[in-house]
Amino acid sequence: MHRKALWLWVAFSPAPLCAEPLVNPEVSLWNLGIAVVTFVAAAITIKNRVNALEDRLSENLKRQGEHEARQNELNAEFQEKIHQNEKKILGQEREVLERLLKQEQLLFARLDERLNRFEDRIDLIVKSLGEKRQRLRTSTNP
Repeated sequence: MHRKALWLWVAFSPAPLCAEPLVNPEVSLWNLGIAVVTFVAAAITIKNRVNALEDRLSENLKRQGEHEARQNELNAEFQEKIHQNEKKILGQEREVLERLLKQEQLLFARLDERLNRFEDRIDLIVKSLGEKRQRLRTSTNP
């Protein structure tokens, strides 16, 4: 669109210069030639500038594409590192939980042993109390 507008401007801009010799007879063909050469030089300069700007734009777009590609690569690497760290952390958490579970199992085993010993002591106490009561009954009831 910009190129079309530029060429439309270039096509219609010399109209006053070309019309001047027809309206004003004092303007010589020499002046008209200078005007045409100046106009052509300006058109070439403008076209060269447009081409340079288009080249710069394409280079910038290319650099931007390369930058985005590098950024995407870095993001992918970063995501991979995050994933690896998450796996590592999950592995460490699992190890910690397994150790805690083993410790808990050992504590419950010890607690169970102590509870069994306590129950055995209570049974012995109850048995001895029952025997004493039996002896007392037999000794008082001959």
